[in-house]
Amino acid sequence: MAISYVLGGITVGFLGRMYSMGIMQRPFFQSVGGYAVYMTLGGLGGYWYHGFKEKQYIIHDLRYKAMLEHRQKREQQLADDKDL
Repeated sequence: MAISYVLGGITVGFLGRMYSMGIMQRPFFQSVGGYAVYMTLGGLGGYWYHGFKEKQYIIHDLRYKAMLEHRQKREQQLADDKDL
């Protein structure tokens, strides 16, 4: 699953380098080292985003479970109050 985020980041890094070379009006493949740096940074960014998104899913699940428990307690209290 993380590979798709890394490959997406690499693609964004590659396209970002091509865009910057186009703005500077330089030949696209004059210095290949710049592409490696941009693609590495893009891949790292994609991997970081994957971890960030996984943490957000975990936090969401915890909050959702807490909300369901709170709702169940509230419904139980309302049912107890009706019985009195």
